[in-house]
Amino acid sequence: MVASVTLRWGPSPDQNCRGWAGYVAWRATGATGGTFTALNNTPVKALTLRDVAVKRGQTYRYYVTALVGKVPSKPSNTATVTVH
Repeated sequence: MVASVTLRWGPSPDQNCRGWAGYVAWRATGATGGTFTALNNTPVKALTLRDVAVKRGQTYRYYVTALVGKVPSKPSNTATVTVH
């Protein structure tokens, strides 16, 4: 079975704004430190995203931003996941 992490989040109030483009999920490797990089280069309108580029035994941190035009919202709370 392929390791994966499924991210789920609630709707942003920004989605009602003119120019709302969708969501971008961000990931950093490790429980602390590291640089967050975008998981999806094209914003998604869905409230879920599956990350299949993970390794068992590794810890990852995630957050989500909403995009209005090209302007990101404040980041969501960060979720920490260790893949088993």
